[in-house]
Amino acid sequence: GRPTMDDLVMTLTAIMVRLRKSRVNAGFIIQLFSKIFYFISSWLFNSLVAESHQTSRIWGAILRGRIRKVEVWAERQGLDIAAGTNLSKIVETTELLAADKSDVRSFLSRCAESERINSRQMRSLLEMYGAAPQEASLSRDVIAEAVRRAQRSVDEAVIGEGRPVVLLDDVELASEFVVPDDGYLLEGLRGLPGSLFGFLDDVSANGVCSLRRIPDASGRWDVHMSPLEASPAFVVYRVAKKAGSLGLSIVAAQGAGQ
Repeated sequence: GRPTMDDLVMTLTAIMVRLRKSRVNAGFIIQLFSKIFYFISSWLFNSLVAESHQTSRIWGAILRGRIRKVEVWAERQGLDIAAGTNLSKIVETTELLAADKSDVRSFLSRCAESERINSRQMRSLLEMYGAAPQEASLSRDVIAEAVRRAQRSVDEAVIGEGRPVVLLDDVELASEFVVPDDGYLLEGLRGLPGSLFGFLDDVSANGVCSLRRIPDASGRWDVHMSPLEASPAFVVYRVAKKAGSLGLSIVAAQGAGQ
């Protein structure tokens, strides 16, 4: 059958176990899961926008409960901030779908409080919204007003940042990995593990490398992480220009006052 949210949580657990077993830097782990959470949120949101049968109050409540499983998992792993930030779009969307729409004024206030659903997305979600048998359908006037409020609360900020107002979100978090300054295994590592000695003995016996023991060494690994204080080297290149040719003179040309 199709993967479930429980399958997703099991996959996240397997990733975390592997990362911690390998003693990956905690800063890298947070950044990696931030990207994973953002992908989950964007993929689910795009699915809602693309499939009209999912935009209903019942489905919004069901999906919100399933996302909660990921949030609980993240809290137990110490990733609650990363999850809260990067799952916020799909959480906001499912809560909007699951909200009571019988009180139009209250519902429009919730739409105006939206911080991430732009006007195009708001229009698509509400126009495809499928009302339950005992639920009144959203009128064109209500949808139009919700879209206007999204334009004021979200579109203006998006345009101000120089980004287009799009229907589907990019599933990749637009941020580069930042190399953490500390928190590495080498900072607390002393000496060599016994298993590594056995491995190196076998490798050196085959002539691949040689192992030399230094009795008075401190055993610290972080001494190799200190920045080198070497002076930069300068190399001078001289290029001969043919007579009468433009050559590199255009590069060396100087303007007034230069």
